[in-house]
Amino acid sequence: MTQVDQLIRSLVMSNRPATTEEQHQVLVHVAQAPVSVYPVTINRWLRQALEARGVQVSSGKQPAVSVHLLKRIYFDGQWPIGTTVEQFTRDLHQAVQHPQVPLWTYRWLGEVCAGLLAPSHVRHVPHPEAFIFVAYSADHGTITTGFQASGPETIFTDAVAQLRRQR
Repeated sequence: MTQVDQLIRSLVMSNRPATTEEQHQVLVHVAQAPVSVYPVTINRWLRQALEARGVQVSSGKQPAVSVHLLKRIYFDGQWPIGTTVEQFTRDLHQAVQHPQVPLWTYRWLGEVCAGLLAPSHVRHVPHPEAFIFVAYSADHGTITTGFQASGPETIFTDAVAQLRRQR
């Protein structure tokens, strides 16, 4: 666990506000963090739904980021068809680097996280939203997801605990 992951954990557990320097440390860290690549099995429902859209996927496990990207392209209509994992990752990193990006710390289903919400720069897609949300797991040291959203009220649901806006 990195020093920044320990910092995020400390902020969540103590529910204290982050200093300006601590906020900066989290932002710099997340702006360079990898996206989750742990292998996941594409469930039957998702496989069938993708095939119905003309997308063939192998029956083996896929990196988590690839599965997230398929959902963002083919179900949410939030990224253009043909977006690569590298482009998706760059878009998430770009969002985190927005000068006024808000930062929250929280627990999601028990996992210690930092979340950032920046104006979306991804346009010309079927369902663009106003913002891009980036979720970072301090437990895993990776960005776990990224998606477009209309605002924080659509993100922070009942599954979120110990929520604190840090910036």
